Amino acid sequence: MNKSWFFPLAALALGLLFLLQFGAELIVAFSPPPSSGRVPGALAFSMKLFPPSGKYAGETGFTLVDQGTRENDVSAVKAGMPYLRMALKKNPLDYQSRYYLAKAYLRLSSVGNDYFERGLLELQRAARLRGSNKQIALDCVRVYFSLWPLLEKQDQDFAAELLASVMPAIGWNEFAPLLEMWADYVQDVELLMDILRRKPGFFGPAANHLVAAGLPIELRHELLDLYETYTLDAVQRRYNELSFSGVVAFENARQMLEQLRAIKGYHRLRPKSGFSEDDYYKLQRFLLRQAISGLLADPAVHGEPAASAGTLNPKQRQLREYITTYIAEHAGNNELDELQKLLEDYRFFKENDFPSLRVKTAIAFRKGDYSGVIAEIDSLRHSISFVKKEQEEDYAAILLMLVDSFYGTKLMTAAESVAADLVRNRPDDADVHWRVLRVRKVLGSEGPADSELDEKLARVENSRFLTITRLNSEHAVFLFNVPEIEIAFDPGLAAQAGNGRILQVFVEGRIAFECYSDAIPPKIVVGPPFSGVERKVRVRVQFA
Repeated sequence: MNKSWFFPLAALALGLLFLLQFGAELIVAFSPPPSSGRVPGALAFSMKLFPPSGKYAGETGFTLVDQGTRENDVSAVKAGMPYLRMALKKNPLDYQSRYYLAKAYLRLSSVGNDYFERGLLELQRAARLRGSNKQIALDCVRVYFSLWPLLEKQDQDFAAELLASVMPAIGWNEFAPLLEMWADYVQDVELLMDILRRKPGFFGPAANHLVAAGLPIELRHELLDLYETYTLDAVQRRYNELSFSGVVAFENARQMLEQLRAIKGYHRLRPKSGFSEDDYYKLQRFLLRQAISGLLADPAVHGEPAASAGTLNPKQRQLREYITTYIAEHAGNNELDELQKLLEDYRFFKENDFPSLRVKTAIAFRKGDYSGVIAEIDSLRHSISFVKKEQEEDYAAILLMLVDSFYGTKLMTAAESVAADLVRNRPDDADVHWRVLRVRKVLGSEGPADSELDEKLARVENSRFLTITRLNSEHAVFLFNVPEIEIAFDPGLAAQAGNGRILQVFVEGRIAFECYSDAIPPKIVVGPPFSGVERKVRVRVQFA
C-alpha cells in the first residue's frame, strides 16, 4: 500500500471508532434505565454499535442485578447475568462485573445448583482485583466468616488480610454485623485482636457489643483496657496539637474532658495494663484548668440575678462541676494553689457568697489547712443568725468541713458541738451522722440516750455492708477503720436480669467489679484502691 494513503486511512479508522464510541455513550446517557428485567432497545443497540467495549454490557448487567436485589425480583437478577458474563468475556479485569455476577450467583444459589460455589469464586476474584473496595471486601469477608469452620488456612488468611486492609475506612455500623458473625462462626480471639488493632476506637464498642454473645470476662476487660489506653493517647495527641498551634479553647477542652470521662478505670482490673494514671491525671488537670479559665472569662457565670437567688444557670453548674472535680482529684498543694490563683485572678470569690466560700473552704481543707478553715468559718458561724433556704446546702457543706477540721486538729469537743448543731438542723442527713459517729468513737456517747439518732448512726456505721436486691441502685457508703465494702447479691437478681447482661459495680464512678448475670457470686468485697478508711464513697450497682 502506498504510504501516502496509510496515515489518512488510519486516521479515518480511528475517527470512525471514536464516533461509534461517542454515539454509544450518547445512547447510554439518554436511554431509560432497565426495568422489569428488560433492557431498552436503545441500550441494546449501543452494545452492538461499539462491540469492543464491555462497559455497556457491564452497566446493564449490574443495573439489572441491583434492581432485582433491591426489589426481590428474581427475573431481573437472572436477566442481568448474561450481560455481566458478556462484559467479563471482553474484559476479565472488570472487578465490578465480577462483583455483581457474584451477588447474582449468591442470590440465586440453592441446593439444586452450583451457584454458591460460582458466586464465592467470583467474589474472591473481584476482591483480589480490587480488595481496596470497601463494599467488595465486606461482602467477601461476610461470606467467608459464615463458612469459617469449613475454610482452609489460606482462605482464612485471605479473608483476614482483606478485612484488615479496609478496617481504617469501616464505620461501626458496617463492622457490627461482622462482629456478630465472628461470635457465631469464627471465635478466633487472635484474629479479633489483630483486626481491632487496625481500628482501636472499636475496642470499647466491640466489648460492649459482644456481651450478649458471652465474651469471656477477661477478654472483655482486656478490650476495654485497650480502648481506654487508646482514648487517653488520642486525647493527649489532640491536646498537644492544639497546644502547639495556640491556646486550647474552652470548647476543645470541654470535648476532651468528655472523652476522658468515658474512661471508667478498667485498667485497674488488669495487673499488666499499659494505662498510665499519671498521664491521665496530668492531662485531666490541664484540661480542667483550661475549661475553668474559659468559663470564668464568660460573663454568664458572673453576677447574674439567678445566681443570687440560688439557682445556677447551665454554665455556672458546669463551672461548679469542673471545680469540684479538680479539688477532689488533684490534691497536691501546688495544684490547688494554681486553682486558687486562677479563681482569684477572675475575682471568683465574693463577699457574703456561700457558693464561692464553699469552694474556698474546700481548697483550704483539701490542702490540710485545718487551722485556716477553723479561723475563717468558726467566727462566721457565730455571726450568722439566718441563712436563706437556697444557701442552706452550701452552708451545711461548709460546716461539715469545719467539723472535719476540728476533728483533724484533735479538737473533739468543738467538733462535737458543731455536729450537734447540724443534727438539730438536718436530722436526716447521713453526712452529718457520719461526723457525729466519728467524734463519738473518740469521745464516747454522752448525755441521755436517743434511740432514733442511735438507729441512724448504726445505719451509717453499717453502710459498708450492702445487700443488692434491685437491678439498678445507688448507695452512699461511709468507711471508718476498715477500707472494705462488702456487697451481697440477692439470689433472684440473675432471674430479674435475664441472659446476656452484665453486672457492674462502680465506686466513685470507676469500675470495681464485673460479671455476667449467670455468674453473680453471693458476695464480693471491694477494697483499695477503690475504697479507704475515713471517707465517704458513692457506689452504683447496675446491669448493662
